[in-house]
Amino acid sequence: MASSPLEKRTTMISAGRLPSSRLHEMSSSRPFVHQVDVVFPFDHELQVAFSELETDYYTSRAPLAEIYESLRIYGQQSGLASDAQVASTGTFLPDAWSCREGSIILNAGKETFESLGLPGHKILAQMPGAPEQHLINVSLDTPSVNVRSNDFILDSITRWDRSREGSGEGQWDFAFHISHPEKGTGPLSLSRTRHHKVKPSIRNLQNVHIPTSALPPRPNPRPTSTRRGGHRDLSHGEKTTGTDDNDALEDWNERACELFEWIGMVNIDAQRTFLSSQMATRPTVPLIGLTIHGSTGVPVLTPPRVPRLEGEDTVSIILALEGTNDPMTNRSANSGDETDLNGSWVVLESIGKWDSRFG
Repeated sequence: MASSPLEKRTTMISAGRLPSSRLHEMSSSRPFVHQVDVVFPFDHELQVAFSELETDYYTSRAPLAEIYESLRIYGQQSGLASDAQVASTGTFLPDAWSCREGSIILNAGKETFESLGLPGHKILAQMPGAPEQHLINVSLDTPSVNVRSNDFILDSITRWDRSREGSGEGQWDFAFHISHPEKGTGPLSLSRTRHHKVKPSIRNLQNVHIPTSALPPRPNPRPTSTRRGGHRDLSHGEKTTGTDDNDALEDWNERACELFEWIGMVNIDAQRTFLSSQMATRPTVPLIGLTIHGSTGVPVLTPPRVPRLEGEDTVSIILALEGTNDPMTNRSANSGDETDLNGSWVVLESIGKWDSRFG
């Protein structure tokens, strides 16, 4: 039996110099992530720093009306309505919701949306084949002028809960993180939740091939009708001009793809990345590779997408450090922020269908 073909993916590659606000913005644009993989040549201090990372979250189950009320109370009592990061974790899509920055984002199909009576908008209407779904943005602080009151919102959500009970879908499973769990009430209270601690799992691999040089700055292509054969060695940052630019960009893209492939192969312990001890080399430029796996079943307001459990939202980041082989001491002397590093970065973003992130 022939396997079904992989669905189309859209990718975007970008590059720049460290320090970079672009990398900081990327973390806020993907607030819900279910896994992060980090690869780097062995460095004791860097390994210790990663091993000390720790976070936590809670899981619970309740009607959405109770969750909504508990989130409002938490915001009022703590003064931190925007502190809560919450997302439904069930499999009954398109029904899904999330909460961040003081608002609940409801995702619903056409029939549910019409029955709720809350203002919202149709998402991804311009994408062929996308199922009709709608987003509703409900503030936990002051309701929209188009919504009559919190009582009206609560009544609409309560009817949604009853509809789910009647269809056998039941209450909502959800996960959340708040800075002050002791202030949680109802389904957010410690007595009704399960606490999960998250710490990194570290593996030390021996005799792994490591690229010995990183990428030079990404060339800027210039339109040209002339093509020249052959490839250039850009490992030392050779500058190109005129008709060489497109060839240089091709070489740069090819090398970037090789580095991203190496990161992926190491993450899965692919045999092709292992070498004999005589062949193993120390990289001339320290490389740190990060792969971030977004939670595609969680609705987001901007840019909108159709929540899908089988969707894709993956970000691969390469940090190529310069000036020293010690990532922990490679700081930018003029940045004023000791966490900034000298070097360059390359990002490869890959998303599945019915996602408007790239327009």
